[in-house]
Amino acid sequence: TQDSAGAGNHWGAVSAIWGTSGTQNVTVSLATTTGNLTSAESGNLYGDDNTNDGDTLSVNLPAASAGLHYQVYARLVAANDLVELVAQSGDTIKVDSSTVSVSGGKVRLTVAGSSIWVVALNDTEWVARSLTGSWTVDP
Repeated sequence: TQDSAGAGNHWGAVSAIWGTSGTQNVTVSLATTTGNLTSAESGNLYGDDNTNDGDTLSVNLPAASAGLHYQVYARLVAANDLVELVAQSGDTIKVDSSTVSVSGGKVRLTVAGSSIWVVALNDTEWVARSLTGSWTVDP
């Protein structure tokens, strides 16, 4: 599908209820091809919908801006499937106190059930608020 501006995002959205205290409507989107997130999509959950194709699904973050946040979940149906969260040039992704990507780097989720929830602290830094499963940080 395309976003409302017709920019060619490849997210197929479905509605879901998500949250631990009360309920909150969150859009859950599954993708079969690389997608570019927008600031308007902040707060939503994104996952791969690859069907045993052995490809890498790239989820491209928008430019960091304080308060934006996204969660990415890896369903990874095939052994060679990967889901990667990619920062824009000039932005980094910090996953713990000592592990940070290079500018424009990425975090790869490498095992089914892995997920990352990132929050932009400012105009250049994404930080993992939550990170589960198996992952690597690639430049």
